[in-house]
Amino acid sequence: MRVACEKCEVRIPKNHPKLICTLCHTLKHYRCQKLSKLEAQEIVDTLSYRKNWTCHDCLGNILPVNACSTIQRRKSQTTSPKPFEKCGSCTNKTYAVAKMLACPWCELLCHKKCMNGQLGCNKCCESTIPGFHAYSYELLGARSGFTSNKAYNPYHRENIMNQIGDAFQDGEGTNENESMWSGISELLENCKYIEPKQVVQSKDNELKVISLNIRSLTKNISLIAENLAHFQKYDVLMFNETNCDPDKLPNGADDLILEGFHPPKLSIPRRKSCKGGGLATYINTTVCDEDEIEVFEPRNVDLQSFDCELMFVRLNRHKKVNKSIILGNVYRSPSREPEKFIQYLEEMFVALHRHRHKHIVFAGDFNINLLNYETDIYSQKLTDIMANHGFIQTVSRPTRITDHSATLIDHVYSNISENISSTNIVTLDLSDHLAVVTNIVLTTDNTSPLVRSTKRPKTPYRRFNAENTEKFRRLISEETWAETESETDSQLKFNKFIDTYTKHYDSAFPLETNQSRRKNERQSPKPWILPWLEDACARKNRFYYEFVKNPTEVNKIKYKKMKKIRRQTHPKSKKQVLY
Repeated sequence: MRVACEKCEVRIPKNHPKLICTLCHTLKHYRCQKLSKLEAQEIVDTLSYRKNWTCHDCLGNILPVNACSTIQRRKSQTTSPKPFEKCGSCTNKTYAVAKMLACPWCELLCHKKCMNGQLGCNKCCESTIPGFHAYSYELLGARSGFTSNKAYNPYHRENIMNQIGDAFQDGEGTNENESMWSGISELLENCKYIEPKQVVQSKDNELKVISLNIRSLTKNISLIAENLAHFQKYDVLMFNETNCDPDKLPNGADDLILEGFHPPKLSIPRRKSCKGGGLATYINTTVCDEDEIEVFEPRNVDLQSFDCELMFVRLNRHKKVNKSIILGNVYRSPSREPEKFIQYLEEMFVALHRHRHKHIVFAGDFNINLLNYETDIYSQKLTDIMANHGFIQTVSRPTRITDHSATLIDHVYSNISENISSTNIVTLDLSDHLAVVTNIVLTTDNTSPLVRSTKRPKTPYRRFNAENTEKFRRLISEETWAETESETDSQLKFNKFIDTYTKHYDSAFPLETNQSRRKNERQSPKPWILPWLEDACARKNRFYYEFVKNPTEVNKIKYKKMKKIRRQTHPKSKKQVLY
């Protein structure tokens, strides 16, 4: 039977409270009585409501005229409009008047986003500074428009800012900083994009560090494990924005352990939802022992109070070097104010002054686009404060590329740039960010023969392919199991079964050490990664590399199509082999 309100004639759902007036004995909808669902439910739950509750219409007939609406009418008459202010730059309204800033030139209140520090608002800058909204390459007549070939290099000799003062140099046309700047400029110019297959194994005299905004470690840990041979080439894995709290995982931090690496050093996100934060640092077992890894905080500094997420890991002895190195994993949320972040960095550098003779490396997602160094005041402030404390940024190419934008927001800073042999960007298809790989040359001073060699032994492997799998099936089907059935004791029968099964398994999949792999064959392939699937993964990586180098619509379609094929066929192949 349809139950409807007598006033609005709208059907009342079964799960909604049903109000019956004691005077007119009609069914009323709680919205028609200007009640919330919770208030109506409380009235229904009261045992005496059937004797005492009266609808709004009946009350209006009993009480004086408009008595039920007097309070609401008076409230609407006395309520004043919410104050607002117009921005002096963009002329848009804003109700957050307290957060507006006064321009030092026109003295008008403006949005915080419309201000450029002491330069004033955007309107004043446009009228006083020629070419305020133009980049340097646009002023110089370079090709405009989006391209991933834009580079960050404020130390280049041809930069306009570096040409100031040429008239005051000596006759040879050189200055005392030119030799140092040329070395840093060359390091930035050599930064390039490489494919994952171009990454080589870390050497004994270098430390290979990879930094990546992984966008959820729990979702990508299985992909990392499947491609573990690639990640084992690195000595240090620094992941940020992990969105991961190990206490909420089924097996805790054990779910995040990778073979060949020590248990990760984790920093949980500050948000209760565990989204938009979190850090993780993995150290390869060939670098040092676990007791040589230390997570520390600088003295007189509370990292939890910082306007970013920061975790320091110190390697006291690594490979053959006794001198310690400090690795700082950084993530700054784009919702945080960059001005406060830069102020916190200043406080942290004061606390790190006692470690100034150690090699310190900062790597992570700073969410400050250094490609806008010419016009963005925060990019300039970050570069200046890092340079004032001896840190040089070594990444020059965009690290987050889409079909409509390219930004350099993943940075690597080092206080000893001479020890950085190269910094490259790897086109790993794990998130919307690209991975940054930094090669650090280790000095051989103060070496100790007690530290073990980092040479990796050759690990034996088994070749899983269709031919060996068919051979194993044939051996199992031809086995009579006579020796197993002849035993009377259950334990001896089980041992015979295991021995026979292992014999056929070793015969079909023998252990090998000298490996001659085909073009796209992985070092330790999974059974379900068949040769055609390896080729598909290699083509997908190649298309992604081409899209990063030249983000056109054609390259995007080719990459998306190959990625879709790989995503559809990979689970089917795994299910076919395992089940």
